[in-house]
Order: sequence, then C-alpha cells, then structure tokens
Amino acid sequence: MSQSSRLLSLLSIEDGANKFRFFPAHPDSDEKGRYSQRKFVVWFQVTGRDKEGGEKLVNRSFLNAVTHAGQEKDLVEEYIKLATEQIKEDDTLDNKDKLQKLKDLTGFENGIKYQGKYLAYAIDTTKKVDEEGRRGLIELSNGIKKQLDKISLAEIEEEPDGADIISDPSEGVTITIKKDPKASNTERYSVSQGRKPVQITQEDADWWIEEDSLTDMLFKNVSYHKGTLEQLAEGIENYDEKHELGVASTDDFLEVYEELLAKLDDAPIYDGDDSAPASDTPKKEDAKKRAPRKVKKALGDMDKSELKEFIIEADLDIRVMRATTVEEILQSIEDESGLTADNFPSDLGRPSPDFKEDESDEEEDDNALEDDEEQQAEEKPARASRRTRKERG
Repeated sequence: MSQSSRLLSLLSIEDGANKFRFFPAHPDSDEKGRYSQRKFVVWFQVTGRDKEGGEKLVNRSFLNAVTHAGQEKDLVEEYIKLATEQIKEDDTLDNKDKLQKLKDLTGFENGIKYQGKYLAYAIDTTKKVDEEGRRGLIELSNGIKKQLDKISLAEIEEEPDGADIISDPSEGVTITIKKDPKASNTERYSVSQGRKPVQITQEDADWWIEEDSLTDMLFKNVSYHKGTLEQLAEGIENYDEKHELGVASTDDFLEVYEELLAKLDDAPIYDGDDSAPASDTPKKEDAKKRAPRKVKKALGDMDKSELKEFIIEADLDIRVMRATTVEEILQSIEDESGLTADNFPSDLGRPSPDFKEDESDEEEDDNALEDDEEQQAEEKPARASRRTRKERG
C-alpha cells in the first residue's frame, strides 16, 4: 500500500458531542481485527525558526525509539533512569523534595515520560458527505480507549463470534464522544454507542484502503537516524537546563548518547524515488536495516506533492487546496511550526502549537509505557451481536 499524496485530515474532538464511525484494521496490519494502534510520544522544545527567520524554541514530539523504530534503547528512557538515580542519591535533598522532583520528572505537567495514545481511522459523521476533512486519523486518549473497550467487552460476552461493533464495515455503529471542558480530567470525556449499524459506503471504503495502514505509519515506515537523535538530545538538554537537573552534561548520559549515535545512519539523501514497497510483515529486529521511504530534503526544494506528504507525516494542521501555491504552503508550514524553506524536516517530530494541551484526562496512566504489554494482554477484538442490534432497532 503506497502513501497517498492527498492531505490526510486530523479529526479533532471538540467541546460537546462528536460522532465518529471507525474504520477496521487494514488487511496488512500486524494485529488483525484491531481498529487502533498504540503509539508512545513525548514532547520537547527544540530550535526552530520564527516568521522573520530568527531562531526560537518550538514544541516537537518524538516517538519511542524502541517501540516504533526497533532501536535497542531510547534516549529519553535512559535519561529518566539516570535522573531518577541521581535524585535518589542526592544527599542535599530531603525525602519530600526527592519525591517532588521524581514526580516532576515523570508527571504530566512537567515530566517527560512517554504518553500512550491510540491512533485510528474514522469518519466524522457530523460533517456532510462531500465536506473536506470528513475522513482521516483520530488520536484517542487512554481514557477514551478504555471506554470503547467496555462497549466491546459487553458485546463479546453476549456474542463471542459476532462482528466488531466498533469498526466492522457492515455491523459497526456510530460512536459518540462527548467532551466537557469544565469537568475534571478523569471525567472530561464520555463515550456511548449508537443503536443501529451504520454501513461504511463503498466510496469511504475505497478512500480508506488507499491510505497507509497504522502499522505502516507507526512501525514499518518510521525513519530514525542521527538527525532524529541529535534533535531529541537538544530537547533533553533544554529540559535538563530548565529544571536544573544537570544530568545531560554527565559522563554517563553522554556515553549513552554517543553509544546510540554510533549505531545510527546519517539522514539519507533524497533521490526522488518513493516507489519501493514496504515489506508485508514488520520485524523490529530488522528495523535498523530498513531503508526509510521518506527521506531528508529541504522544504524549499520540495514540490507541492512532497510538501503535502511532509504535512501528513509531520502531523500539521494545514489544509492544501488545489489552488494553493507552493509559496502559500511554505508560509503555512512556517506559521504552524517555525520551519522555513531552508529547514530539513524531522520525520519523527510534530511541531505542536498547543504544547501538551488537553491531554490529561488519564494522566495517571496515559503516559505509562511499561503498562502496555499488560494492557494489550487484557484487550480483545471488539465483537457485536447482529441479532441484538436488530432487536434494538
């Protein structure tokens, strides 16, 4: 499946009621029957450009290198280990101060622990059929996903061999996600299911099958190279200096950084050829041998199609219309992310103007990478009873 050159919309969950119809997993996904894929992301401030071409700090996200890029270690995780050890052994701090520093290190507000999110394809059914941005990707918090799992499990108990109530093309239902901005973090979102199946149209199915699978997007095609690690190290150093931890300048941290850097390739040179198909089955042990499909190229050297693909990969909230010029696209990218025409984009990072905003509905476990295996073991494919829904209808 090739990467589409169309601009892939990012569906948002607005205040009030939001109605979505989820697509199933792509046929070449590594976990059949699962409409969403888990991703682990962390935000740092790194050097970007302002509108006048000067330097400024911009917020950028990074995926976990072990989970998503098949690396042996992740620099953020190694930094947290060293920082935790240093804080615990600091004799100048009492226990209360140590606990506060440890909480700040991994907590939601100030911390840098990876947050677990879920990515899925969906249709915003509140929009008209021909309205732009009606179909696309949606990011689900851990709290929302747990509520969806409760709906699934209730149907599984009644009809174990039934269809997937969340995403089956014929038997799936509309899902309503309500957002109450005045509620507490853990009560901010509520999820409910429609009563009748809503069949995915052939037009929507044709659109979906042409898009990259979530497995491709989050595992197969992730490019992780020296440039990625260097930018991540800058973000860690900025965090380290801001919070006066002094870990990033220690020999232990620098040794880890140099060890990881030595094992990575330089950013590949763009050759204009993006036709090579990805392998059908992702293998983490072969991650370092894979040639990334998306490679480095200055934004100013890209044509309109390439800029649109960059916008998709960088997860930018920018719409490109048929009449939009290259100059207008470059200006929009600069306004959104601080990147200018002479920049080489990071293929893992997302410039986010709303730094960590509205991500805390499940802060106690939304950023718990180590709980992923246990949680996945408890999850089962969503099932639905055809008979039950017909009776409800």
